[in-house]
Amino acid sequence: MQVRIGETADTGDVSRRRLDEEAQRGGCELRYSDEPGYGFACTYDSGMYNPGSSVEVLRGDRIVRVVVYRWSGSTHAQRLGIAEKIVVDADANLSAYDDQS
Repeated sequence: MQVRIGETADTGDVSRRRLDEEAQRGGCELRYSDEPGYGFACTYDSGMYNPGSSVEVLRGDRIVRVVVYRWSGSTHAQRLGIAEKIVVDADANLSAYDDQS
């Protein structure tokens, strides 16, 4: 599994447009418009990425990217379900931390 979270200084429209372009270049499915954020899902079967599934979304001023690598017998839907939950949990944890600061 891989989790990457970063802040974006771009406006929401610019960030959405960049995600749209990234999804198109990667042949990924623009899947989300609300929860777990605005963005896309992708599956990697071969190539330079390890086989797995990813969710890459904009949540507020954060970009959250989660890849769940394939395990024996797993399906794309199972991996996406886990990645979606991690996106929401990671953002909620960061928001709680920010509120304490």
